[in-house]
Amino acid sequence: MASVKESVSVAMAAYNGEKYIQAQIQSILSQLGPEDEIVISVDPSNDRTIERIEAFGDSQTNPVHQPR
Repeated sequence: MASVKESVSVAMAAYNGEKYIQAQIQSILSQLGPEDEIVISVDPSNDRTIERIEAFGDSQTNPVHQPR
């Protein structure tokens, strides 16, 4: 019997979260396996939230940009 590899997708919303977003992502990633992911819905922020998320350059971290 072949085993099925399960994975987890964590959904997260972000808005003007520049100050805490990297610590939040790092905390979540430390609890995930290599096959898991974080999907982050990024509302149009007035700060550098998206730049902080993209700085991870990690295939497990997937930002989804919401239009203004």
